[in-house]
Amino acid sequence: MADGLSAADLNAELAKSTAAVLAHGRPDGYPVSLAAQIHLTTSRLQADHPDAAALLSALALLAPEPFPVTTCAGHLPDQASTPLTHALATPLTARPTLHALTRHSLARAHDGTLQLHRLTQAVVADQLAPDQHQQAQRDAEALLIAATPGDVGDPPIWPAWRVLLPHLLAVDPAHLTTTAARNGVRDACWYLMDRGQAHPARDRLQQLYDTWSAQLGPDHEDTLWTAHYLAQAHGDTQDPERARALDEDTLQRRRRLLGEDHPDTLLTASNLAVRLAALGEARALGEETLARQRRVLGEDHPDTLRTAYNLAIWLAELGETGEARALGEETLLRRRRVLGEDHPDTLTTVQLVEWLEQQ
Repeated sequence: MADGLSAADLNAELAKSTAAVLAHGRPDGYPVSLAAQIHLTTSRLQADHPDAAALLSALALLAPEPFPVTTCAGHLPDQASTPLTHALATPLTARPTLHALTRHSLARAHDGTLQLHRLTQAVVADQLAPDQHQQAQRDAEALLIAATPGDVGDPPIWPAWRVLLPHLLAVDPAHLTTTAARNGVRDACWYLMDRGQAHPARDRLQQLYDTWSAQLGPDHEDTLWTAHYLAQAHGDTQDPERARALDEDTLQRRRRLLGEDHPDTLLTASNLAVRLAALGEARALGEETLARQRRVLGEDHPDTLRTAYNLAIWLAELGETGEARALGEETLLRRRRVLGEDHPDTLTTVQLVEWLEQQ
């Protein structure tokens, strides 16, 4: 209930709100009374707590799951609106904002997260005016950028990725305006692939690739990185021909745009070698790419070690077990030193070396 309103005043305000809802529409299937109550509450929130209203509008465009709001405090990019930036300037300033939303029963707070009920979320989003909707999109993107945990391959931050995942999967890629946000949405698909969910990851990546190819062009860095991920998803879903076609196209574009020795070009070449391995044609490209990566990136770079790991497998499959064993053992030593004993890449290399020793 709004602060300072008697029952009679509340009924009068609710009647006015109902008229506004009927004039402007409401989400299909939701009762007028609910939409009117939310309209009334959000209108008063906008007047009394514009910072909280900005956060509410942004969250209305994300998933109806807990969002790690306090993680964003002090980390919002410049594109965030002034009210949202003020609301989340520090963890301390975030507290009254969260309190305003929970006190009005618009959201539920728990352990630094804020969750809107899906009905509330739908009504709030539906009631945004066009200019408000555009700003809410920018603010939602700012929240995603600020909350993105970091390297999706780093095990200690996987729990943070798990919390943010529904929001990264829900956001409309056509509304993203920054590389930072596109990176986060794309990395969410990698998180899925690492957990054996290659099919939903592939479908989402195809949506991202189609959207950004049309918006940004096929040579844009964000499009090319999405093609890189999509090729991996095709490989993981047993479609090596599509994976190969995408990697071949990406390699041709990166060679033209970046040059033969650019790290991104070399990474694509290494990936293409993986596709060719499925067709028995990987050794030559793998050896060439490893030599270039060692020269350009260094012996211990993760990309170099990844190519070395794959090449050891391909050599073993060709019957070159001695050479494969030596390369696998060298890669294991380097990964232990660079990544640590418990990193997933180190552990898979241990399995490879043990397998090679049995050959």
